[in-house]
Amino acid sequence: MAYRKSKFVDSAFWVDLADRAFISFAQGLLTAGVFESTGLVGLNWAEIFSLAGGYALASALTSIIIRGNSDDSEKPYSEFS
Repeated sequence: MAYRKSKFVDSAFWVDLADRAFISFAQGLLTAGVFESTGLVGLNWAEIFSLAGGYALASALTSIIIRGNSDDSEKPYSEFS
């Protein structure tokens, strides 16, 4: 059996994780900002940034949990590489 290095030591994994987290943060910021400015929700800017940060954290944790597995046979979703 050949030794396979963990994806956590691969810099491409961390770049991808940061990219996904940044995009999720931007989407959360945009969505909450639009909803607040149109009066659909009543949030202040601190709450909007907090919500967007939660989106980024959820995205990062999802990347670690789903894409961080080093063995392809143990992946819960085979479409992720």
